[in-house]
Amino acid sequence: MGVQTAQGFLDPANRPSTGKVDALVLTCIDYRFVHIIPEFMRKHYPSLSYDHTILAGASLGVFAGIYPAWASTFWEHLEVAIALHGINTVIILDHRDCGAYREFEALPEAPDPDMEQKIHQHYMDRLGALITKSHRSLRVRTHLLDVPEGL
Repeated sequence: MGVQTAQGFLDPANRPSTGKVDALVLTCIDYRFVHIIPEFMRKHYPSLSYDHTILAGASLGVFAGIYPAWASTFWEHLEVAIALHGINTVIILDHRDCGAYREFEALPEAPDPDMEQKIHQHYMDRLGALITKSHRSLRVRTHLLDVPEGL
C-alpha cells in the first residue's frame, strides 16, 4: 500500500472511522502553559473532547508571515480535524506575556495590560472571522490566559 496524499485522505470514501471530537484547540508553544491548558479546558469546557494544535503565538502564528507554512499547517490541521472527527468548534487560547508576540513585533516589551488584551483579541477575532467565513458551521471561542503564578 502506497502513501496516501492528504487530499485523498480527506475524501470521505478514504477516511477511517475514528470517532467524534467536539473541538480543535489552538495554543502557543510556551512551556509555562503545558499544564494550564488541560486544567483550563476541564474547568471551562468540562465535557468537551478536543484535538490540539500548537503554533508559537497561537492566533498570531497563523498571521505572522515570518513562517508562512504555519498558516498552511493550521488550516490543514483544521481540515483534518473536521474530516476525521467532525469538530464543530475551534477554541483559540492565546496567553499574556507571549514571547512570539514580542518576537514578531506585534507587542512591545512589557505592554500595558489593556493594550495587550486588545492586540491579542484582534488576532484571535481576525482568525475567528476567517474560520467562520470558510466554515460557516464552526463556532469559534477565544480566551486570553493569564501567566501562571510563580512563573
